[in-house]
Amino acid sequence: MSGYDLIAFDMDGTLLTSKNKVSESSREAIARAVELGKRIAVCTGRAVGEIEPYEENELQNVRYFVCENGALLYDSETKEILSSTVIPDEIVEKIIDIIDGEDCMLIGYSKGRNLVDSIDAERMDYFYVTRYKELQRKTGKHYDGLYDAYRKEQKAVCGLMDELIYCELSEEYEENRKEQYLEPYRQIQEWKDKGQPILQHEYAGILDALLQVGEVEAALLFCDRVIRELPPEISAYAYFTKGRILIRRYDERAIELIYHAIENNSNLIQSGLDEIGYFCCLIGNRAELERYRKTADELMQKNEDEYRQLGILTPSDQLEREELPDGKLDIILSYIQSVDENQIQHIWLVRKILPTGMASSVFIVQFKKECPPDQQEAIYQKLFCYLDTLDDRCYSLILYDKLMCKNFKKVKESCVY
Repeated sequence: MSGYDLIAFDMDGTLLTSKNKVSESSREAIARAVELGKRIAVCTGRAVGEIEPYEENELQNVRYFVCENGALLYDSETKEILSSTVIPDEIVEKIIDIIDGEDCMLIGYSKGRNLVDSIDAERMDYFYVTRYKELQRKTGKHYDGLYDAYRKEQKAVCGLMDELIYCELSEEYEENRKEQYLEPYRQIQEWKDKGQPILQHEYAGILDALLQVGEVEAALLFCDRVIRELPPEISAYAYFTKGRILIRRYDERAIELIYHAIENNSNLIQSGLDEIGYFCCLIGNRAELERYRKTADELMQKNEDEYRQLGILTPSDQLEREELPDGKLDIILSYIQSVDENQIQHIWLVRKILPTGMASSVFIVQFKKECPPDQQEAIYQKLFCYLDTLDDRCYSLILYDKLMCKNFKKVKESCVY
């Protein structure tokens, strides 16, 4: 026993006898271990309330209890719950929806007590848990209609949370409502008024807007239209969006859709791999998870290579005018002006697109000739850090004097500063 610092054991079927008692020999063994300075813990599926009858006598030498199948850690000396893991409300709702009306017994745990429906508590013989019947009667909390009681309590809690959230965000309510609902709704209405066209540079925004206002089925139908009518490299975002929707419906067709998306658009690699990895773990598909890991390594290396390409300009580059979302360029130029120190001569902005579809908003900075190199470097680093953390778009920042090729000047209206 000298090689152990902690000894942990189960209760039912291990420590307890068939009569739900701790034998004298077990109590003596625990006492000897404690005398030798060992820590003793019990790991059980029981709630705290179900171990309390044993604390004072049969398990008085045990301080720590891992209860509720690992969800709760209890200190019997201080009578404190040291930690607990709670199942999210939306998962509890799904569980209740699935078993409501089925001939089964639901046992819940809350604050160290187990919760059962009063009818089920009387039918424990039927569910083959007779040995716990008396313990349940003494320590459990019974409800006449457990599911309805939970939903009623949940509704009250949600109402309180809604009120608190409203009070906290009331000042920002109109702004949030405009950004998160009214603006996408306006965008959708304009699109519908035009006959719901499929435009290469606009369809992704329409898909996002449809999802934002909750029109999921309409988004799915639009994805199918885009996939039918546009080439794979252009319709990649439609494949990706449809895959994301199907993942949330536990539909395994989502995997191939997202793989198709990331193979045709490198900008979707990271988010696509995140979605696939999450889904494979969620459904427990080991074979698909191995494929995901192998593909992730290959694509991430490819992605890294393409990011390096976006940081340079060559004569063969596909460049076009960059149009950032409303107001974004003004925000960037305002920041540039704040760190300029009157040393920047010009700034150009173009969009560079790789053959794979991956693209970047490229800023080319030309400093004044009299600007010292160390000052150039300081300003450059400020701009680089700002763009790198601005949003989820891909930005590149290139120094004018390091470029051999100046083909970006041919792009119409590319000089922005």
